[in-house]
Amino acid sequence: MIIRRNFSDSVILPVSAVITDDSGERRAYDTVLDQVSKPLMRGIRDQVTFASTRTQYPDGVVSNIEFPDYENARPLWRYPDLGPHVVFISNIIRRTITEQMREESKYLRSHSRARLAIKEIVEMPDHQADRLLRSLEQNRGQLSNILAKEMPVLTKPEIWSAVVEAVANAVREEAPMDNGVIDRYHPNQPAGK
Repeated sequence: MIIRRNFSDSVILPVSAVITDDSGERRAYDTVLDQVSKPLMRGIRDQVTFASTRTQYPDGVVSNIEFPDYENARPLWRYPDLGPHVVFISNIIRRTITEQMREESKYLRSHSRARLAIKEIVEMPDHQADRLLRSLEQNRGQLSNILAKEMPVLTKPEIWSAVVEAVANAVREEAPMDNGVIDRYHPNQPAGK
């Protein structure tokens, strides 16, 4: 969703993440959509027929739906009650800003600190440090063979253990009470947490 304050400045809010990550929000989304679509379908059900697929609309949309009674059905979709939609999307926007974006911000700060901590031990460009962090997360703190071949310096036990400890300390700095970020890089946690 893009919210425009003026023509030169806009903000993108990742509202779909809140909806897809929460089964209750997915059900609420379906429910709010049904509040418009069910009355619409009840009102036009008898006039809808299906034919062979063909181009039917002036904009070139291909469809197999035939609906001849647009004029009588127009009020059904022209003036729907969108009050429940406004309430739903305002709740989603609030949760996006206060929960999802806050967590993403914590993760990005933590990731940046972890990248810097790695570079204090072994000098490398950002893309390699990011690659190392992804591998550390996916392999639960273990040095993968692929990463060892890409960066042989990491095979030295004191280097790898220093990297793991530095990353753990960097992500721990975020907030002691917030384990969401810490769990992403914790060597004893399953990948993807």
